[in-house]
Amino acid sequence: MLQKYGDKYRYRCTLDTLKRATSVAVKTEYHYLFVGKDHIHNSELFTDIETGKKALIDFIFKVCGVRCTA
Repeated sequence: MLQKYGDKYRYRCTLDTLKRATSVAVKTEYHYLFVGKDHIHNSELFTDIETGKKALIDFIFKVCGVRCTA
């Protein structure tokens, strides 16, 4: 989910990858964040991996209600 993008980092995830990672479906009110036929969410770009990691953990908590660790 967290990936290198040039000299920065971003996370990309789908409804399915989040369900597989957390065993919890994304809350319906957040489905609008996942666009296109593949329902992909692309984050903003982060300058370092630690910031991206924290943002991904916070995003998963927001849309699934599950607190993950890295």
